[in-house]
Amino acid sequence: MAAGYRFRILDVFTSRPYAGNPLAVLPEAQGLSAAQMRGIAREFAFSATAFVRPTETGGHTHRLRIFAPAGELPFAGHATVGAALTLAMEGDESPEFVFEETVGTVKVSMRPGEGSGTAWLRAARSPEVGPEPPPPAALAALLSLRVTDLLAGAWGPQAVSAGVPFLIVPVRDLEALGRARLDTDRWREILQDWWAPQVYLVTPVEKSPRWRFRTRMFAPGLGIEEDPAAGAAATALPAWLLPRLGPGDGLLAFDIERPCALADPPSPWRKAASSRPGFPEASPRKEGPMAQPGNSPRPRRSRMPLKLLALDIAGALVAAVGLYELFAGGPPLVPPSLQFPGYAIAFLIVGALMMMPLVRHILSQGRPD
Repeated sequence: MAAGYRFRILDVFTSRPYAGNPLAVLPEAQGLSAAQMRGIAREFAFSATAFVRPTETGGHTHRLRIFAPAGELPFAGHATVGAALTLAMEGDESPEFVFEETVGTVKVSMRPGEGSGTAWLRAARSPEVGPEPPPPAALAALLSLRVTDLLAGAWGPQAVSAGVPFLIVPVRDLEALGRARLDTDRWREILQDWWAPQVYLVTPVEKSPRWRFRTRMFAPGLGIEEDPAAGAAATALPAWLLPRLGPGDGLLAFDIERPCALADPPSPWRKAASSRPGFPEASPRKEGPMAQPGNSPRPRRSRMPLKLLALDIAGALVAAVGLYELFAGGPPLVPPSLQFPGYAIAFLIVGALMMMPLVRHILSQGRPD
């Protein structure tokens, strides 16, 4: 690759460095092949790297190609916003950028402000709804959650896309959102080859003065363990939200925040046509059935602790002595000083009790950690 390609590192959806969603932008990426862009994206190892190139079609200001570590993306919200802000930093004072992306035409309006200002994008296409999602038990197992942690019924999961397909999975509260852990083995079994392999968790945290959601996004198929602020998912979210709010006119504004475990949560807000009926209240969570192997993928097996294994072996030996004394009819193994009426049966009972922790361990397999 020829030397001399400049790049900028940005933190999008935040007001301070080292927060938000990190992004690399190459503002003059003409001449790079797709293989070279993939290699550069893997080197940066961000959730997205944006390559700005001259457009070859009318009606666009630039061609924008976006790569995740695992390959090219048709669209990414923070990469599109970051590319527009980078061009503004480079001295382009255009009030609007019209990017030619794989998903289609994406318009970004610039608004002056502190630093390089702010950028507002319009989705290239209206969101679409995908096939029926996997059953709740499978999704709970996939996310290491209980079935009762997921919202169900009319407010349940749904696959949607505004260029990049996502499986929207609403959870009951912030505690469940923070506890979720993606099981990559189950993900490969359930979602890797499905219509929407990316997973977007959402939970409402406020309804007034306007809706506010906290979210998490997992995309192992794109080489992204977890993305702090997924613009492509947020753009698709209205396809899940608006049908549940009912018909109406006017604009619905809502804020999207990443988890509180990550510093300086952003509030990129989107608009969509709708009225504002209520979101179901998160009722107090009750202990419920776990995702079971019968209706979900293979349960995760945790390693048996060494102390538990040693206790199990000792219990098996004690029980074996009891069985020998009862049925073998050979020379006794137990010294006469330890022989008392019913001692063989006592050895069996003690050995069985020593192996009970092993039984509990086996029965616990398949429960989320």
